[in-house]
Amino acid sequence: MQTSILFINNCGVTTTTDNSRKTALMTNEIINAICSSPLPKNAAPIDWNDLFERIPDEPLLSQFAISYKDNTPALSERLKNAIVEKNLGQIESNAHAVKGSAANLGAIPLAKAAWQLENAARKNSKVDFDLLFEQLQTEYTRLIDLLAHPDWIDRLKKPQPA
Repeated sequence: MQTSILFINNCGVTTTTDNSRKTALMTNEIINAICSSPLPKNAAPIDWNDLFERIPDEPLLSQFAISYKDNTPALSERLKNAIVEKNLGQIESNAHAVKGSAANLGAIPLAKAAWQLENAARKNSKVDFDLLFEQLQTEYTRLIDLLAHPDWIDRLKKPQPA
């Protein structure tokens, strides 16, 4: 009989089964490569195929989504405050955390929006950080709206219109 222990934090999920450790986290290099690529038009808030390939356990995914919804508002608030304070180091750090946690949930559109903020802060770009944060909030809202449905997993499994 297999037992599964779940470790959830704001950056991902790690499961252990029969004393062997399986990590479902994406590396920063993979996340950056995904985020630097164009998104398909009308991309879903979560890439189901990517997520289920890494975490093929629907009850575990449900727990992960609950943890994500519980932990992310504070992170988003820290990012917003950093933007108000024009603290580039904190913008970069908090955007990096949003990017990682979103990517590990398969929320590629949100991860991409966070990646744009992270890179702009790192490069000290003369961009409108408020506008980038607004784009991030739009993607975050799409994700949370999806996760609010008890059948969010079933909704993602359905083929998306082109």
